[in-house]
Amino acid sequence: MEHMTIRKLDRILYKSEFHHLSNYDKNIVINNSKIKDILDKELSGRKFFFEEGNTIGILMTMILPLMYYFFLKEKDKIKKIIFGIMIFIHSLSMIILTTRVATMCAFIIPAAILFIYLILSLLKYENFNKLFISFLVIMTIICSVIYPYSPAYQNQQINAQTYVFQKSNDPQKAEIESEVREGAKDLEKYSEKWFGFYTFMFEAYSWLIRVTPPVYYREFYNYKHDPEFWVNLIFDYELEERINGRQIQKIFTLYKWNDYELTPYQKSLGLGYSTFMHGGIVLERDFSRQYYMLGPIGFIFTMLPWAILLIYLGIKLLLGYKDKKWTMFNILLMMSTCIGFGVSYLSGHTFDQLSTSMFIALLMGTLFNNLKNRKEERII
Repeated sequence: MEHMTIRKLDRILYKSEFHHLSNYDKNIVINNSKIKDILDKELSGRKFFFEEGNTIGILMTMILPLMYYFFLKEKDKIKKIIFGIMIFIHSLSMIILTTRVATMCAFIIPAAILFIYLILSLLKYENFNKLFISFLVIMTIICSVIYPYSPAYQNQQINAQTYVFQKSNDPQKAEIESEVREGAKDLEKYSEKWFGFYTFMFEAYSWLIRVTPPVYYREFYNYKHDPEFWVNLIFDYELEERINGRQIQKIFTLYKWNDYELTPYQKSLGLGYSTFMHGGIVLERDFSRQYYMLGPIGFIFTMLPWAILLIYLGIKLLLGYKDKKWTMFNILLMMSTCIGFGVSYLSGHTFDQLSTSMFIALLMGTLFNNLKNRKEERII
């Protein structure tokens, strides 16, 4: 059976040699062509001038609840209009960023603030403000209407199409796997033939992993350096286990964590910053990132204090009902802080970035100060 290499595929796709192929190779070409079209559409929706889109999106998401608070408390009409315009532009910018977290929070946050405000109004902690309620409803509706047309949503739809199409190739994948395993069993690991075999197999069947952004196996961790990892990723994991970048990052980190054959003592101190950050696929999710990079000991010193302080502030706020600590400002401070923590685990780019980590520290410091046994409430 003649295998389909990447070079041969490109020649077929762009020089119309399709009619010379066997039915088996025609099927591979069709698969590659369809996935290529899907990926091209997805990439075109991601082009923008932001270098750190995730970090900017997280920072903007944490800022948004406080902007609504200042809109509520502003008494000057002109300044109130300015705040309203700023919130509108800010929310649209979050959608433009293309990150799913920022896009969805653009309409989830005003809806959540509306719910909180109504509860506090019923408890007589806030005066009922029709203008503020109307503004929250309008912003929720506007952002919800825009959402289906946003780049983040469109990319999700494209990912869903890619998933369905890629899943349909599972029967072929099982047949190809037996061929790959049979061909590799007698090869000496890391020999020239071993490298050649796995490199060829990945190039021949990389269409089975086209759901993965090519930057992962071409730049972050080039398949020619470790072709076995990428071939095993195709056949050892179900599509649902490697459908997005965060899953691949976790798989790669565990692969290296076990591959280095570290002693328990070495693992307690982690892989180290330089080893972790260079020469491979970086795990982006905070908490998991720090655990593998700094080890359990480093995790305790760098991340555990954040978590302990958050739990303390949460309990203090809940028990502050009688002390009239359930103010709109304190609750929105806690909301922004929880958003920061939640997003840090889901997508990362928070506690390892100066801007976002400092802003979380500012939020928690202000909330800590406000929850002390004192009557006055400090604004940032």
